[in-house]
Amino acid sequence: MHVDIGTGDGAFVLRTARANPKTLVIGIDANAEGMRERSHRAAAKPARGGTPNAVFVHASVEALPDELEGLATRVTILFPWGSLLRAVWTGEMAAIERLARPGASIEAVVAISPRDRTAFEGLPSEPAWGSIEAVDPSGYETTWARKLSFDPARRFLRLRAER
Repeated sequence: MHVDIGTGDGAFVLRTARANPKTLVIGIDANAEGMRERSHRAAAKPARGGTPNAVFVHASVEALPDELEGLATRVTILFPWGSLLRAVWTGEMAAIERLARPGASIEAVVAISPRDRTAFEGLPSEPAWGSIEAVDPSGYETTWARKLSFDPARRFLRLRAER
């Protein structure tokens, strides 16, 4: 099972589920409206473009579903913002880590630009992760990756951990 937290409009979840039909892909976001279109699309009959292995859940990072505890083999957090960005950056990820089974990978991709100063106010200068590397956002097929990559001053960092 792959869980994508902060899934936004759900485009990444649908692409991932279609590319991996034997993997259940769950998109979780605090904004239900943002996921509505792709959630309806996923729920359609497969003959009409539905994706039965894609599921969307309305929940915040502070209230992740207990039913998913210890089940994910992979957790992604792509281009987080707000409270999710703070949790990722500071490494205060107990709620996220509890979704992952032992040996699961947890990966976050954070976009940083001088324009985003207020989002990082009060946070440490470096993220609290073991593995950090610069990445090209085009490798992440999300709506936000496309939008954020237009800023030439923006850097993208991939943060990785294993549970």
